[in-house]
Amino acid sequence: MSIPLRRLLWVGGIGALLVVVCAVAAFRLLGVRDDLTAARELLDRVDVALEDGRLGDARGGLAEAEQLLISANANLYGQPELDLLAWIPMVDQNLSALRSTVGSSL
Repeated sequence: MSIPLRRLLWVGGIGALLVVVCAVAAFRLLGVRDDLTAARELLDRVDVALEDGRLGDARGGLAEAEQLLISANANLYGQPELDLLAWIPMVDQNLSALRSTVGSSL
């Protein structure tokens, strides 16, 4: 095998690995998005329940929203694919901001 071909295989392998890591991270972040969207919708329903005086429904909605926020927060920490991508400057800043925002909502 010639040196340029070997180098091309290495670059291609690293590129393929990076694509897989990005795909797994994107899948994880889509789950976080879904959890946050569902929590927001629940909080909108909690607002309506409070206005209508349905305190039991409001408590239940708050508990569900809290569980979704805990799930979203857990998916942002200790995930190898996110930690691998965190070295990229803009990814690191956005991930830190997302972690901070979700964490402060708890």
